[in-house]
Amino acid sequence: MADGKCGDFTYEVVDGKVVVTGYEGDSKEPAIPAEMDGMPVTAIRGKAFYGDGLTGITIPASVTAIGAWAFRKNLFAKVRVPASVVTLGLKVFDDHVEMTRFS
Repeated sequence: MADGKCGDFTYEVVDGKVVVTGYEGDSKEPAIPAEMDGMPVTAIRGKAFYGDGLTGITIPASVTAIGAWAFRKNLFAKVRVPASVVTLGLKVFDDHVEMTRFS
């Protein structure tokens, strides 16, 4: 397992795939890239964006798993999650957030 940083995102590499572990940027609506350092982004670790004060997020279709509490304590009203996500951890978003799926 290796750790890295790509732009404002921190990540770890697991089996040649990127797991986003955090965000250090100023944007309130960041876009997670589909690739980081030439490797596909396939997961978002639990609590990766916990309490970051975000108002929106763009999740790429390469992501298949989002860990528990990944986006809790943010300012989302609605979130679009790609249909590629087959694993959602517990309480990924706050209870009031409207989640829709897209392909």
